[in-house]
Amino acid sequence: MQCALSDYKLAWLINRELTLQLKRAEDISFYDHDAVVAAFAYFDYYDELNRISYQLFANKDESVFLLPELKHMDYLLMIKGVLEHFSMESFTGKLKSLPGVQFATRLEHLNLKSKHNLILPDIIPHS
Repeated sequence: MQCALSDYKLAWLINRELTLQLKRAEDISFYDHDAVVAAFAYFDYYDELNRISYQLFANKDESVFLLPELKHMDYLLMIKGVLEHFSMESFTGKLKSLPGVQFATRLEHLNLKSKHNLILPDIIPHS
């Protein structure tokens, strides 16, 4: 997503308009010799009823990008789980209609060069 909003404002809007419950979690941090090199804002929510996880994270921390090949994207929203009855087109359309969101599109993670940076905490319960 291209969006000029702050991370917490975007999460609040997504929660309000898309009826999610994204909550701030620990930043995604990268270290070099025990010093934090970059920390990316991170929010997550697991919809137990539909068995879908949502993970929103910032793509930029100062001049460092989580996914450098997507420098034009301010935020990324990863959706995982049981998606047979989930309409990605409808969801993306709702994201695009949020005030402050200039652009939203669907990306396939397999096509990303830096996909290894997306090894995020698994919020889907194991059963």
